[in-house]
Amino acid sequence: MFALGTAFGAPARARSGLPYQPMQASSYCMDVPTSPYYNRIVDARTVGSAAVADSTEPMRLDLRDATDIRYQQGFVIAHNPQNIAGRGSCIFAHLWRQPGEAAAGCTAMTAEHMQALLAWLRPREQPRFVLLPRAEYQRLQASWQLPALDGVAR
Repeated sequence: MFALGTAFGAPARARSGLPYQPMQASSYCMDVPTSPYYNRIVDARTVGSAAVADSTEPMRLDLRDATDIRYQQGFVIAHNPQNIAGRGSCIFAHLWRQPGEAAAGCTAMTAEHMQALLAWLRPREQPRFVLLPRAEYQRLQASWQLPALDGVAR
């Protein structure tokens, strides 16, 4: 179970209950364990281009490949909030490039589902991210007051 961080995306503004951080061509999530910025989204214009040189997580994937829409909308999953090197970095909920495509450690969904989720989330309610197999979700649905799964891709 993980807390949620900021929402992020390509647009300057987004309808989100979470704090929103627009991404620029200079935005990177630092996945380099030796970096002092490990597991943080940074702007190369602020930290310097040398600081992001080894990062493999540019946050504007669409500027490198127009078909790669994954980070056009998303939010941070705070799985390593102390930013401890080697414990994982840059875990997000983001858009699918293609429905059903695997996401390397992240959770992906359609733009429609992401927009609805971002609009629904409220930090004051202390939302948590839990990834469950369908059977577990259905078992816990009533006691955890989870929404129905109608219309969700199977």
